[in-house]
Amino acid sequence: MANAITMIDASTATALKDALKAEGATKTKWTKATDLLIAQGITSELLETRKDGENEKLRTQVKALIVTTFDAAKQSVLAKETKSLDTEGKRVKREATQEIGRYMRLIENKLKKAEEAANPKTKEELEAEAAASTKTEMQKIQALLDDVLGKIQKLENPSFDVAKAVKDVKAIKGSMPSV
Repeated sequence: MANAITMIDASTATALKDALKAEGATKTKWTKATDLLIAQGITSELLETRKDGENEKLRTQVKALIVTTFDAAKQSVLAKETKSLDTEGKRVKREATQEIGRYMRLIENKLKKAEEAANPKTKEELEAEAAASTKTEMQKIQALLDDVLGKIQKLENPSFDVAKAVKDVKAIKGSMPSV
């Protein structure tokens, strides 16, 4: 995503601040904010933390926007170096940093929901996902049964008939659909 948009315009910033200050109380503010973000080409994927740091400018801008919704005392504590703060200041800064993270996840989740609503999955896609998850569960069960077989065969001085246990586990595996 080398050409990712890294600037949020003023109207989008205002709408996002309004939504954050509303703290989920009004759906229309969030709808407006997410619609404006999407219209600018900003998606939930762009707000996710990336190892390559490619989207860090956008994330920094959104975090700065979040900080503007905090009261002046909290903003001043955030601006100071952690080492220069007393115990109470460090606690306030830690809580504010956690709050920024919560708001970032909230914005990402609101964007994801808006993106999904704009592009609903077809019946075929939903069925394919269901089949894939079922298949994944079957693969997990098959792997667990293979693990059980290996461990049963390696037991020293078991208190049960190993040959019968292996036969029973293989019968269970044989009765399952192949994956």
